[in-house]
Amino acid sequence: MRLAWPVRYILDNVYRLGDRAPVSIGVAGGELTAVGAPPAAPEVPRLDLGGRVVIPGLVDAHQHLDKTHLFPTVGNESGTLDEAIAVVHAHYAACTVEEIMGRARRGLDLALAAGTTAIRSHADTGGPAALKGVEALLRLREAYRDRVRLQVVAMAKVLPDGTLALAELAEAARMGADGVGAAPWLLPRPNQTGAIDRLFEIAAQAGLPLDLHADESLDPADLTLPYIAGRARALGCGGSVLVGHCCSLAVLPDPEAARVIAAVADAGVNVVTLPAVNLFLQGRGDRQPVRRGITRVSELLAAGVNVSAASDNVRDPFYPFGDADLLRLAALTCSVAHLPGRGGMQAALTMVTDAPARAIGLGDRYGLREGAWADLVVLDLTGPAGPEHVLSSLPDRYLVLCGGVPSVAPPDLRSAAPA
Repeated sequence: MRLAWPVRYILDNVYRLGDRAPVSIGVAGGELTAVGAPPAAPEVPRLDLGGRVVIPGLVDAHQHLDKTHLFPTVGNESGTLDEAIAVVHAHYAACTVEEIMGRARRGLDLALAAGTTAIRSHADTGGPAALKGVEALLRLREAYRDRVRLQVVAMAKVLPDGTLALAELAEAARMGADGVGAAPWLLPRPNQTGAIDRLFEIAAQAGLPLDLHADESLDPADLTLPYIAGRARALGCGGSVLVGHCCSLAVLPDPEAARVIAAVADAGVNVVTLPAVNLFLQGRGDRQPVRRGITRVSELLAAGVNVSAASDNVRDPFYPFGDADLLRLAALTCSVAHLPGRGGMQAALTMVTDAPARAIGLGDRYGLREGAWADLVVLDLTGPAGPEHVLSSLPDRYLVLCGGVPSVAPPDLRSAAPA
């Protein structure tokens, strides 16, 4: 249930990360009107947050809400990507829009409780999935529009003849999808480049961003990333292209990987790593040492690539665990990507805040600054504090604001809301 909340108010006594003294934050009409000194507005309601730490809302740039919470009803006994794909496709034959909506609501509610204020979710199309997932998520986008900024990306199905089912993407765009995508690395290699070209064309014709699953394997031959980067550079659209996984990049020889990373950086393409799921699925056929399945996060960051970290799958056959907590995921990213020290923790926190906001097109209105949306998370952590305190303690989310209105608030704030 949404709380009654004033249109204009001030958050007092909060710490930004790295600050030695608390600040005040003015909110009006869903935006931040002042960040720093207390605004001179004695008539405006004020809320004392007790010296807690505030960060921008968490942004999940890659989820699959159409699949979430399928586990354990739909399992994956081998734990492999192939079985996960097969059992989910089989489930689509019997599922309905309402069934998808019911599970996706649970996924959204988990994410909101963890402080997420924006999510980009993929939705499978084609075959027995038809457009059920797109319809379900578009309906939830409207139902949750005051609580989370939900984007829906239509994903083209890989057909048995080695092509993509692209007709559904155009229909999904007409329905109001926020982006289009596919996993062209799953196609036979002779078909990959043509499919990627066509996906760029469809995205351009629809005026939508392109979001691709790239190279989700540990076979160096499964490498579409250089071609994607080349097309994005040639078309000058790298900023609106997001590629996920990029696992094959990790197993290339270092000199070749460096060339691919340079091409991605030159094109301005965004990358999102999905560490929890890639750790679970990749390397299952290896004997020791088992490859970890995570893309080259440190090298991509060093090259200036905008790198995010995201949930991918939550409690489904691809990953039967998870709670959509992006702070927990950022801490995991530090571990598996070997991001060093306090600087690494800052990088990981950026990978679930500012970086994904830029990657999914929210950068102009996002952040802890005047004129940005009032999408904030107040942590149950007393300042002063830095990213190292946030990621080491993983504090509870005390207050979560989307557009200035709480989606999460404790009982004491519910009874003492500014009025």
